[in-house]
Amino acid sequence: MPRLLFLRAFALAVFCCAAPIRAAAAEMPYFANVVILAAPDAGAERRVHDAIVEAANNQGWKIAQDTHRLLRLELIVRNQYAVIVNIHIKIDMVDVEYVSSINMGYKKDAEGRKAISPAYGKWVIRLLNAARQYAALMWPAPAPERIQPAQPVAQTPPEPPEQPPVQPAQPDPPVAASPWCAFAAAHPSCRNE
Repeated sequence: MPRLLFLRAFALAVFCCAAPIRAAAAEMPYFANVVILAAPDAGAERRVHDAIVEAANNQGWKIAQDTHRLLRLELIVRNQYAVIVNIHIKIDMVDVEYVSSINMGYKKDAEGRKAISPAYGKWVIRLLNAARQYAALMWPAPAPERIQPAQPVAQTPPEPPEQPPVQPAQPDPPVAASPWCAFAAAHPSCRNE
């Protein structure tokens, strides 16, 4: 009985005191000039903004700040991880700027290289893909206009190519009779004419 009690206490200590398992930090991904809208026009900035807002709401991001060309988004995952990003809107594309995070393993070394959990990149990519899909669904790219000639062009039938003059047919050379022609007298090669 004491041995069973010891094993339970040991298992509880290992379970409670063990450090959480995290993915190794990877190089910080940068998202610059990500195209959201296929065919930009006069209202493209507003539509990109609306697509990002809709995607953020559907993907669980919260909008912390909303200005004309800047969105600050926050994502909290399982009350354990948090990410804050700024999204800068430029006509038909966006730049995503990392602001801060909690429990994402963010590190910056002496050379200025940044590293963070790979989950950060996956979450941002998921957000941007959702915004692209929403924009493509709501504002599909217009079909290209048909190209029309300025004036109708008269169609003339093409002239047939010149052909060499027809030569009269030459008669076949005479064929010598063979012994089997007695059986096939009706065959054209057996006739001597």
